[in-house]
Amino acid sequence: MPRNYTKKNVRAMWSAEDLINAISDVRCGRGSIRQISRTYAVPVRTLMRRIQSGNANKVKLGRKSYLSPEHERSLVDYIKKMEKMGFALTPVDVKKIAYSFAICNNIENNFNPEKKEAGHDWFCSFMKRHPNLSIRKAQGMSTARAQGMNKEECDHYFDLLGNLLTENNLISAPRKIFNVDETGVQLNNNPGKRFQNGAEKGETVSVIACVNAEGHFLPPYCIMKGKNKKKEFEDGLPPGGTVVMSEKSAYVTTDIVKAWLLHHFIPRKEQGKALLVLDGHSSHCSDVEILDLATANDIILLCLPSHTTHWLQPLDRSFFKPLKVYWNEACKKWVQNNPGRKLSRLQFPSLLNTAWCKAASVQNAVSGFRTCGIFPFDKSKIPEYAFICKNTANAALRNENSPDENIGEATAHVIIDANNQNNGRSPKTADPDQNPFEAISAVPCIPGTSGCQKRKQHAEVLTSPEVVAAKREKKETKEKKRSAKLMKSQQRMKKTDEKHSSNTKEKAGSNKKLAKEKSRRRARFDSSSSESETEVVTQKSGESEIEVDRSEICAECGGYYFDKKGPKCDWIQCTRCSDWIHEICTRSDLYCKDCIPLQQLANDMKWKN
Repeated sequence: MPRNYTKKNVRAMWSAEDLINAISDVRCGRGSIRQISRTYAVPVRTLMRRIQSGNANKVKLGRKSYLSPEHERSLVDYIKKMEKMGFALTPVDVKKIAYSFAICNNIENNFNPEKKEAGHDWFCSFMKRHPNLSIRKAQGMSTARAQGMNKEECDHYFDLLGNLLTENNLISAPRKIFNVDETGVQLNNNPGKRFQNGAEKGETVSVIACVNAEGHFLPPYCIMKGKNKKKEFEDGLPPGGTVVMSEKSAYVTTDIVKAWLLHHFIPRKEQGKALLVLDGHSSHCSDVEILDLATANDIILLCLPSHTTHWLQPLDRSFFKPLKVYWNEACKKWVQNNPGRKLSRLQFPSLLNTAWCKAASVQNAVSGFRTCGIFPFDKSKIPEYAFICKNTANAALRNENSPDENIGEATAHVIIDANNQNNGRSPKTADPDQNPFEAISAVPCIPGTSGCQKRKQHAEVLTSPEVVAAKREKKETKEKKRSAKLMKSQQRMKKTDEKHSSNTKEKAGSNKKLAKEKSRRRARFDSSSSESETEVVTQKSGESEIEVDRSEICAECGGYYFDKKGPKCDWIQCTRCSDWIHEICTRSDLYCKDCIPLQQLANDMKWKN
């Protein structure tokens, strides 16, 4: 059957309403059957048959679907349940599940046995019969983010937020409610999805953005990697914008956050209490000096729970996406207008100004705070489908014969293999009310956060006395451990130095004795004599006796072969006296320093003879 079938006859062109009215007129005697049939365009035989059977429903003509309407409704419910649990199915998954269900229930079908999936024509007809389903591009989500965005954490966060707004009289003061976060932009041209050889990864510049619930944006605070700052880096920035340099990278550090708070935020802050919502990055909430600085200036720091900023942070919800879109457009336009040139830091200020002025609108700012439920305060703004893990405790049990699902991504696709489904027998359902498709493939669930898994950061008021005291105690403990470790290292180095100095003195004494022995031996030097490399020199000094292998001592400087602090060079052996010396202790490759004149005298005598 083709996907878009065009009807070529006039059968069953009447509607169900016409059939009901025709049957009513016949029963009331408002005319003959033929007259009523011509009036409502319902065939006579059809009208007589429906009057006798009493069935006034219109039956769809054509070949029936392989799955019954009840089964298709169950399949639709299963697809919706999988989507709510964070495991959205693809069209291929749906076709494989339909094939497996038909095989397990011995339903006659014309599906593809090689691919073990239903045909594409069936899938298109299935989607037409159920217009409430649609195919969309899914966004990947990590397991940590699925676990972090849970009902308990969000309720705790909104309780803290509500108490802070009420106790500090901020519930109706949107100009004193701020959100700060950073993002990175790259100095390159990002044209989107196009045919190209490769994409160039440009330099990354971090941009710290801050906005209040009234729609007022603070000027951008930009971070570049480097040491020396040029004035040209700020030419063309939005009014009040600042560029700071960081030697290691362009990422946010504790010192940069402290400088931003002291020189950028506090001078623009109104008098009185102010609430600053931020994420749990270590550069934001781990330094005690930042917390003390905020407390001294009436700034309340509220930390968001980990892995929840995609729902709870206003800048992530409504600002950073349009900022990067406008940034890419500005970079693309600059590259097109300047062929052959490369984007650099000098073009960054003007390009950021173009993108910032378009994205930093009052509408985007107000929309971010409203959709996150911060202002106006309304925790019901977070929809129920945002909490993927809310039904994990009551999720359906996995079938022991079903394949393992990939739970590493919240949008993982469930792949069904018909050969592994109860060996072709009908599926066993423990609960009669259970969806029959769950017996084919059990609904997976995200692992819970209990047990050994620990959250990185909970929602908390960072400037509260308890949190500040705890962080100060933690910092002092770290400093004590660091000082103790440093002291042990110093003691160990001191012992090593003392041991090395004693060994050096012993080696120096032995080297002096070896030098004296060498001078005496060279005085008795005979050109015909030769000594072994492994000759052992024995000297008596009082009652002690020293034995040293001459092959391990340099005959010129007296250095020891295994001394790591000696000169880094090769050793050579003199062909006359067989002594070993450093390569840098002689200017010849064959003789030592003392044997070079003797060899030259021998060569001169041989030349004269």
